[in-house]
Amino acid sequence: MDEFREGMAIGYAIDENGEPEDKPVCIPPSLLPTHYVRAATTGGGKSKSLTNDKLSLYEQTDGPTILIDAKGDGLCEDYMRAHARRFGVDDLEENVLHFPIPEVLPGFSFFNIERQLENGVRRVDAIQNKADHYEEILKMVMGEERYERAVVAPTLIKYLIKTLYDDEYGRENGRYRESVDYFAHDQLEYVVDQLWRAGPPEPDEGAAPRSSNPQVQRRIDRQLQLDPNTFTTVMGGVSNRLDYISQDEHLRRVFNNTEPQFDFRDVLDDRTVILFDLGGLRDESVKAMTGVILTELYNALRERGEDLQQKPDDYVVNLLIDEASSLAVSDILNTLLEKGRSFRLSMGLSLQFPEQLDVKGGREVYLNVLNDVGSPIIGKIAVDNEIANVMAHEDMDPSEFANRIRSLPRGEWIARLPSPTFGETGPEPFSLAPLPIPPGHSESDDPLTAREEQAFQNALERIHERADTEYGVMTDAPPSTQTPTAVRDEFDLPADDLDTALATVIRSVQLQERVREENGWIPVPDVDSELRRRFEAVDADPPAIAELGDVRERSHLIEVTLDSERNDIVVRLTEDGEAVAAPDTGHVRAAGGEKHDAALLDVEQLLSEHGFAVTVFTQDGSEKPDARATHPDSEHIFDIEVESTTPENPAKILQNLKRAHEAGHIPLFVVGSDEANQDRLPTAARVDQILSSPVNTLESGDVRLYTTDASITFDGGAHRREGVTAVRPLTDGSKRTNWLLDEGSYVLLDANGDELTRVTSFESLTREDVPAVYSYNQTSGEFVVYEHGNKHRYDTKVEFEREWARIKRPFVPGVDLPAVDFNCREYAVLALSSNDTDNASLVIYDDGETIPLSDIYEWLSSPTQNSDRTSTKAETKHQGGQHVDDAESSDTPEISEKAYDDPDTAIAAFVDACLCTADDGSLTPDEVYAAYAMWASNHDISVESKNWFARRLGDHIEFERETVYQDGKTTRRYTGLALHPEGKQ
Repeated sequence: MDEFREGMAIGYAIDENGEPEDKPVCIPPSLLPTHYVRAATTGGGKSKSLTNDKLSLYEQTDGPTILIDAKGDGLCEDYMRAHARRFGVDDLEENVLHFPIPEVLPGFSFFNIERQLENGVRRVDAIQNKADHYEEILKMVMGEERYERAVVAPTLIKYLIKTLYDDEYGRENGRYRESVDYFAHDQLEYVVDQLWRAGPPEPDEGAAPRSSNPQVQRRIDRQLQLDPNTFTTVMGGVSNRLDYISQDEHLRRVFNNTEPQFDFRDVLDDRTVILFDLGGLRDESVKAMTGVILTELYNALRERGEDLQQKPDDYVVNLLIDEASSLAVSDILNTLLEKGRSFRLSMGLSLQFPEQLDVKGGREVYLNVLNDVGSPIIGKIAVDNEIANVMAHEDMDPSEFANRIRSLPRGEWIARLPSPTFGETGPEPFSLAPLPIPPGHSESDDPLTAREEQAFQNALERIHERADTEYGVMTDAPPSTQTPTAVRDEFDLPADDLDTALATVIRSVQLQERVREENGWIPVPDVDSELRRRFEAVDADPPAIAELGDVRERSHLIEVTLDSERNDIVVRLTEDGEAVAAPDTGHVRAAGGEKHDAALLDVEQLLSEHGFAVTVFTQDGSEKPDARATHPDSEHIFDIEVESTTPENPAKILQNLKRAHEAGHIPLFVVGSDEANQDRLPTAARVDQILSSPVNTLESGDVRLYTTDASITFDGGAHRREGVTAVRPLTDGSKRTNWLLDEGSYVLLDANGDELTRVTSFESLTREDVPAVYSYNQTSGEFVVYEHGNKHRYDTKVEFEREWARIKRPFVPGVDLPAVDFNCREYAVLALSSNDTDNASLVIYDDGETIPLSDIYEWLSSPTQNSDRTSTKAETKHQGGQHVDDAESSDTPEISEKAYDDPDTAIAAFVDACLCTADDGSLTPDEVYAAYAMWASNHDISVESKNWFARRLGDHIEFERETVYQDGKTTRRYTGLALHPEGKQ
């Protein structure tokens, strides 16, 4: 046995006389990577033997010794006591690292692949390994059979992990991501929520996680195509599996850690002892934590494999696992057993009896472990045929071995060791007397004295403090604060992430400081103050300063640095931040065109330079202003309207005034000219006149009401079942509606000025109060006019419109304009000189005079308003409201008179009012034509044929025509198109 005198001592061989030898038998360092297993029943001495094993390994081998203790019954503390007695307390503090979990959580950064990439691992492989290892951990916790009951969820989890590592979209997919090379488990939960929100029954591809990998993106897209029930089942399976990590506070902290405080790569070259005491965790959490330890160790060993093979002969990485039976069913443990030799890894497994592996992992796992373990050390256990066959030899058959084990004294072992010489057979199995319990151990004959115990406890406290501060989890979960819905809606933010709000504020402050063009650095306090103002403007609680700092540091939208000259933290936008914060005025034709957009950006710049924080809104057809602004010295919110068609459409500006006042905002109306030398004041005067006196007073003294684009309807209008629309006889070919205000009544006049009807309220308006009403039969295409007992039928729209005109609803100031009490100006008219930013100027128009923009805040604060709207409202006010559909009275683009005679102009007007481009939009030709026909009918415009309309539509808006095969038939579609409100009616 001379070849077994150096290495890990396992006991004293018992000679033929039953006496133990003087020198212990050892497993040489060269044989340790063939692994060993200790099997004995409870009380058989496994724990004390493990303590001796570690002491011997620390003394005889050059490399780390790692213990995973699942029971937490004092094994780690007793080892450290024995270590302190044998090697000294100073050595204990210097070379032993103890993690009493969960009090001290090891600072693994599970989802961090930076070190793998630094060590030359291909990115695609590092990502796949991480996804596989996460799946392996979930299998260890749930059990493989239960985990794989779901067909789609396991694979989808791995795809979602890959989206978070995506080079192009990874930081966007999570929340407040610092890098695409690592993320917290909460980020994985967040991306699951992203997909869930984007899915059926109303799928939104734009809201789902994105990937630059076509295979990953295809798999994500397929989830959005599922029916709602299937989608819910799949996502439920994903969430249920992630919950095994998320619902455990301790595991969540470990998996959320993004800073690699503890990494096996840093200890592989050290002769140190690392003790993972998992006794404070639940059984499922023990499995998960063990999975983290094993996968992290495997990654480190695999990357250092070639280097480790060049180490001295006594170098071994020792991994000891107490109660290993519940872990042997895992793929990662089997991989370490199979490949450990190439990594110089020795695995020592402690079991109650080997058959536990058969019960927990199946026959195949059991046999694999027996075959991969070179040195079985067996105590008093119940022996089955497999272990008996492994231990049998020429002089002892399996049944004799079983009998010998049954008669084995408690504490005694039978060992079978391989030969240190390649190609030779090792000694026959032999009996071992146990090593004595080491001095210092609490159950030894020589435990620590009271003084030594106190010194040990003091050292243990320092060991734990060092483990926590130097090697423990460092980072909490990423911030979770979202921008409140009220703030997001008020300032038209594209996402609820707080860094999106910060990015838009940074742009505003850059404009105020006149450093926007060069994306200049600006102080953080200025940004935080403006963000707080926006929150307070809608009575929302602003986030804490510390949380804003955390969000800034993590965000991919914001660049942060220290200005050494001012000793202040400054920020600016990254390239992604520029894209998020840049104004998007929209793609709908109703948004106003290039000149309108240029004017809007001029206004943004000029107002910003005078202290306003301006947000330009996306024009998508919904009712919102062109922009919104706040001022640090004002409690009010200002709605900005760039009016390019106001003089020709007074009702439009009055609708904008109404919308702002209903929201409690002060509107700023901007008018301008395309040429720098063109006088813009007459236009400003006209707008101011409309606002100050919202009725049309003729030279004769008659007061006419401005007319909206909304027809007067009853029960939904002529195109609804049982509904009708008001009409009047057509005179002199004019379709205009004229309403006269006369002694508290509203008088409808024809083109000749003759009275057609007189009403006192539009709320109580009935069918009998108007000259006539008509209905439309969509099946027959027939128009029927009901004129006070007479019925007129028309087979075509042309015939109908030859004799009748629809009656439009007037804008009634006393009814439509809400009462406001701002204690300051109720609106402002601003005149813009040109769309050339270098020469653009903005002035305030006030009753024929201009006031410098620098005085705007003082001017706005003045309660005086040169307005006779109050008297006008009193004259026109009648209790009640309108008798028209809300949708029909919305803010719609002006319809040119030319549209009534020129079909191309009519289609352009329809596109302005009803269509918009949308990346994910898709309409059938029938849907578009039906919207056009209804719109044209509502506005007394001739409806052209479907073929003629289809040929002309592409001249006015961009879209793609495609043919798709769906539900067994071919369907033509217009992709890239969507309807907005008026077109959906």
